This record gives sequence, C-alpha cells and structure tokens, in this order.
Amino acid sequence: MLPGKNGFQVCRDLRAAGVWTPILMLTAKDGELDEAEALDTGADDYLRKPFSLVVLLARLRVMVSVAPLGGARFTVTVPAAR
Repeated sequence: MLPGKNGFQVCRDLRAAGVWTPILMLTAKDGELDEAEALDTGADDYLRKPFSLVVLLARLRVMVSVAPLGGARFTVTVPAAR
C-alpha cells in the first residue's frame, strides 16, 4: 500500500505527466479487473505476488530491451549464489 494514492493513481499521474519509464506493477491483487485497470492506466506489465525471481527477472529483461531510453541499454542479472 502507498500513502495517499494507490498504484493505479500513481501510474495514471506519471503517464499524464509524460513520464514513459517502463512500469511493472508488483501486487497482491489477483483479480482480472485489477490487472486490466493497471494496464489501462499505463502499466507495461503486471505481476501478482507471490512470484518467482526467475519470472520477475525475465519480465524486467523484456521491459528494458524494448523501452525507448534514448539508445541506452540496461542488463538485468542476478549474482551467482554462494
């Protein structure tokens, strides 16, 4: 939970302000209407808790590979387990 606003409102406000940084919503809400609202307000992806680290990282790799960031490229990696 966020103080004062929910994630949908934050996402909508960012998009209305012209901020196009990729948004991946991580949430405990599991209804299909919640997912649809998130995507309709501008989220690029939606992942329900609990989620696996493998899936989270895969989704982040996709998001940064297609994001228009002025040619900047990012890599998502996980340090090897000790």
